[in-house]
Parts: sequence; structure tokens; C-alpha cells
Amino acid sequence: MRPQDGIGDSIDRGRVRRVLEGQLGESVEKWLWRLSPYSSSFPIHEIDATLRSGKLMCLILKNLSRSAMLPQAFEAKPGFLYDGQREIHVYRDLIGSERDTARYYGSLSEDDGFRFLLLERVQGPLLYECGDLETWRAAAAWLGRFHQRSRDAPQAPDRLLRFTPEYCLQWAQRAKDRLLASSAEVRGSDRTGLERLFSRYDEVVDRLSALPQIFIHGEFYPSNVIVGRRQEGDLRICPVDWEMAARGPGLIDLAALLSGGWSEEERRSLLRAYLLELPEPDRPSQREFHLGLLSCRMQLAIQWLGWGAGWTPPAHQANDWLDEALTISAELLS
Repeated sequence: MRPQDGIGDSIDRGRVRRVLEGQLGESVEKWLWRLSPYSSSFPIHEIDATLRSGKLMCLILKNLSRSAMLPQAFEAKPGFLYDGQREIHVYRDLIGSERDTARYYGSLSEDDGFRFLLLERVQGPLLYECGDLETWRAAAAWLGRFHQRSRDAPQAPDRLLRFTPEYCLQWAQRAKDRLLASSAEVRGSDRTGLERLFSRYDEVVDRLSALPQIFIHGEFYPSNVIVGRRQEGDLRICPVDWEMAARGPGLIDLAALLSGGWSEEERRSLLRAYLLELPEPDRPSQREFHLGLLSCRMQLAIQWLGWGAGWTPPAHQANDWLDEALTISAELLS
């Protein structure tokens, strides 16, 4: 079913109210809804709900129904990625104990395809809006702690994406079909480099498969991290948008965080902040870490290049992913 403009505003609020009241054990006396400017793949509503006790709840509701997907995302996002219950599963079952993530206030997944997620509305700027390197170091450190807990957690069956060789090669095939099908889009020298890259992409996949496979965010880009404050006043690093949550190499998340222009000194500072959160026995050698991170940077570049014909990332995620892939290929596949 193709989505239609405005369908996110037709959400069944009666069902939302029943879920919220059941979760809180208290009735909602009144509420104010507005569409969030941060809606990306799916409509997001901001809700100010006043409870019978007088308490004000600041919430967001993410409509995860397939039919509610925003038209641009529906056209561009590969269909094999969609699972309307994945993000619900993450918040309800996997990250409930994470102190800094948004608090879960309920969800619904009906046979008629109606799905939504109710969460705490965390206040604060997005990480990419923060120019202070120490804030970025705090995000890298949070990620290191999260990955260490993920490494130690039992891996029960779940709805997460999985970075299997087949999954990674599927992205490479999509990127190859998109880039090499049109001689107008790729210059001759780049075409030669891409043909070499795609002919040897199984080597990249082998490196990815050799890395520890843990629970990861999947898109730990600065535009998906809210920088809030805890009640004590210190920073609260709050990742949002877990639609691409996966079992895969933790360095995928680190590669996403480090995407964009950094000086070598800044990059090393962020890498140190991440590594210091891992127990010394779990820290890879410098060479293993470097090659693993390069492989994950390559995989992310290939995913962006294979995302969808005619689609370009928003300004805050813009990068020359073709140049990124070719530059990494020259070192990784030398």
C-alpha cells in the first residue's frame, strides 16, 4: 500500500489513549497533539498529556504503520528493511534498562497494520548541532559503554537486522546496479575503481563477519542522538530512531558517529573516548581496530550508495559517499 500525504494525522487517538492509560494506570484528562518537525521516515507526533493527578506528560508518538510511511521515505527506503515491530521490540524488550534512552510508555501492533510507539519526549539539541568536542567525546564514550553491555548480553531470538554476508552483499549489489548502470553518473576513473571494489567486496564482507556481532543501533549518526540533561545536570546522551537496529559489528555505530569532516587529532580523541570504555582484554589491537573501522565505514558508504535511485540524504547527513568508498577501497583492498 502506498502512503498518502497527511495520513499520519488520521491516527486513531482512541487506541492511543487506551494504551497510554493502561501503561500509566491513570486517566488522561486532556492532551494537545502537534506534528513534530523531526518526522523522517514515519510521522512523529508531540503530545502534551495532562493526567487526572495534574501531572503533565511530554511524549512523542511514532506511527510505525507501513501505510503511514512518509512518501519520500516510501519511495527511497528498500522494502526489505521494513519491520514495523522492530523499533517497538527494541524499546520494549532490549533497552529498557538503558538509563539515557527515551523511556518507553507503550506501543500497539494490530493485525490491521496499525502500529505505534509511545516514548518520553527528551528535550535538547541534536548532536550535530553541538560544536563542543567534549560533547562528542561523551557520545563516543556512551557508545563504548553500550557496546560493552551489548557484548555481554544474551542473544535471544529477535527482530533485529543481521549483518550476515548475504545482507552485506545485497547492499553491494544494490550499489553496483545503481552506480554502474548509468555511464552518466560515474566518471571513467571512478567506474574503474568501483568495478575493482565490487569484484573484491567479498573481502570486505569477510572482515565484517570476523568482527564480534553484537546489538547495535545501526544508524548512530549525529542526527539521531539527542543531547539532553539528567536531573543531576550532567549530559544525557540519548540515541533515537532505532529503525535499523541490528546484530552486527559495533564499529558500524562508531563509523556512523565519525562520518563527516574531522581533523586527525579530533578523530583520535573520539576513538580514545570510545576505546577507554572497553575493558582492556576486549580492546582490539591497533591494526585490527583500524581495519575493522575501515570495513565498517565502507559498508555504510555502500549502504548509502545503494539506498534508492534518485534519493539523497538530508543536509545534516550529506557526505560524498562515492569518494568515501573509493578512498577506503584504495587502502583496504590494496
